[in-house]
Formats: sequence, C-alpha cells, structure tokens
Amino acid sequence: MSDLVAYEKVFLETIHALGQDQLDQLIVVGGWCPYLYTKYLWKKDVPFPRTLDIDFAVMNPSPKTFSLPVYDRLSKAGFYPELVDLDDENRFQFVYRDKDIKVSIDFITSSDNAPREPLVLKVPFVECFPIDEADILFRAEPSRQTIRYQEKDIRLQFANPSTFLIQKGLIIDRRMPTGKSDKDLASVAFVLRFAPDRQPIIEGIRALKNYRMFPDFRKKMKKLFQRPGSRGYRILEPFFQGWNVPRADIAREIEATFEPLLQELAR
Repeated sequence: MSDLVAYEKVFLETIHALGQDQLDQLIVVGGWCPYLYTKYLWKKDVPFPRTLDIDFAVMNPSPKTFSLPVYDRLSKAGFYPELVDLDDENRFQFVYRDKDIKVSIDFITSSDNAPREPLVLKVPFVECFPIDEADILFRAEPSRQTIRYQEKDIRLQFANPSTFLIQKGLIIDRRMPTGKSDKDLASVAFVLRFAPDRQPIIEGIRALKNYRMFPDFRKKMKKLFQRPGSRGYRILEPFFQGWNVPRADIAREIEATFEPLLQELAR
C-alpha cells in the first residue's frame, strides 16, 4: 500500500467515524484541502503537499452538540484519546494509529464561536481550540462533495479555496516556531499554481477585502514576495523543485504563480 493510499484510508475512516450529523457542522481545513481540491474540484492528477494531521473547523463547538458526542464516536471507532492538559483529566484530542501511522485529528473554531470560558466538564470530551484566524473560514460558503465510502454517501464540506488561502497566509508568522509555516506557504502556492482557473479564487479573495484581518493578510503577502530572493521565494524553492520545476526557472515560476494574487492585493 502506497503512503498516499494509506493516508487516504485514515482520512476516510475519520469522516466515516464522525458521522453525517457532525460533518454537517464541520469544515475540513488545513493541509488536506489541496488533496480535496485536486481530486474533487479540479479532477487533476497533480502532486499535493503531503500532510498528516486532519483538521476540522467547528461551527458550533458546544458540549452537547460537539465535544461530548465526538469523543464517544471516535472512541468507539478505535481512535486513541490523548490528554491535552495534564491538569485536566477529561480534556482530550484524538489520534489515529495503525502500525507506523499516527495521525492527529484536530478541531479548531473561531474565537467568536468558542465558549467565553474554557470548558470544564466532569466527563471526557474533545477539545476544540479557538484561533482568531479561523474566523475567515466561516466567511464564505465552503466547497462540498459527496464521497462514497463503505457503501455510504458521505457529504463533506471543506474550506473554500479563497478563504483557505487567506487563512494560511494569516497564520504563517504565528506557526514559525512549530516549523509548519513553510508548508502553509507551500499550500498557498499549490492552490495558485495548480488550480485550472485562478480567476474565481481571486474574485473570492476580492469579495473578502472588507474582512477585519484582510489588511494583515495583504501586508504579509507583500512582504514575503516584495522581490526575487525575498523570504517567500527562499521558502518555496524546495517545493517548486519537488514539483519538477528546473532550478533555473524557479524564481520566475514563483513570481508568475503569485502575480495574480499580488496584483489583486495592490488594488
């Protein structure tokens, strides 16, 4: 079994275990979005940034509708609970384990959607992490796809490509200490480079210009790509090499990839 097939199985097992009622209030975000765009929206056979963790944005992270039932379902499906806080014996996140594979299943929400005080429950529950930058993921209709798995139709929601790009651009600086910021920028480059038609994505970004964090997104993108050799170019060079771009052409290809976005941000 190839790595891709193995991780596809993890993804499918995860959404199957969550169940349709939960998936109706969840949006797949993070590194699995390029895979979903490629396979279902673009229907192209192109490389995508490999990822392990499966991330969901939660619309309503209340104990009754999310934290408690999701804990029960993932437990019954054989996922492994791991303590989030050693001082709270009931606060968990889950991982999928199978031989050499270990995949974290993570849930986030916007700070506005999160409870004002951290949950303190007397029974085990799934943690949902509030992140300011997650708010943009709820600002446009998500992409949707029906997937057939284990003789069931599963209706899946995943981040709109425009909100995906903005959210990834916003979190780059914050995730630098984790070592994940390079992959975040590579995900942005992937969508801009491989989308068959970039115009709807750019138009979707234009529609979000009044979003409160949009100026920060604009500032970060301009700084990363202010000139060839800037930090964004250096970060993306190994990824473009992995996409079989000749070394001599990488700077020019990065510039061409980001040109439509940067032109829109300059308006």
